Amino acid sequence: MGQIIVGLDPGKVTGISAIKVFSEHGETKHQVVAMHTITLKNFNRRDPETYREFSCLIAHHFSEMRYTFNLPMVLIAEWPQVYQTVAARKKNPNDLLHLSAMAAAAYATGFFKYGIFPTPREWKGQTPKKVDNERIAQHYDVEDFLVNIPKTKQNHVLDALAIAAWGAGKMERLKNEI
Repeated sequence: MGQIIVGLDPGKVTGISAIKVFSEHGETKHQVVAMHTITLKNFNRRDPETYREFSCLIAHHFSEMRYTFNLPMVLIAEWPQVYQTVAARKKNPNDLLHLSAMAAAAYATGFFKYGIFPTPREWKGQTPKKVDNERIAQHYDVEDFLVNIPKTKQNHVLDALAIAAWGAGKMERLKNEI
């Protein structure tokens, strides 16, 4: 059987990537099955309409995945983290709140059996985004997906894929502990 692990990198351009996790001859396998971006045209973090639009757009992708694969789905969505560095202190931490609202809106669509919300430090540690994206692109067969995504948005789906891969590993560890 298996399950679909959906990685979500929320933002004005939201990356969505999905990995099918299944067992074949007693070995756990991962297969990338979807990579999409959602771009909100009138992004205003203070306007509730932004989150309604986001929920509708993202629910479309999730319902398509549920119909296509008919497997339980798990959401792994990045939860924002406020860093205490000198450079980070110049930014307003309230600017991150809309990202958590987007992650919550995605989970609230009701398509998921579980939701896990790691901070960037939890899922990627100190690895720079560019290095992490290169590693994940080399590890998974994603060329066919990336062809349809503009280069300027590929980092969002690669982040989402890395989040999904982290989540797939986390789910496997949890299964072994039970």
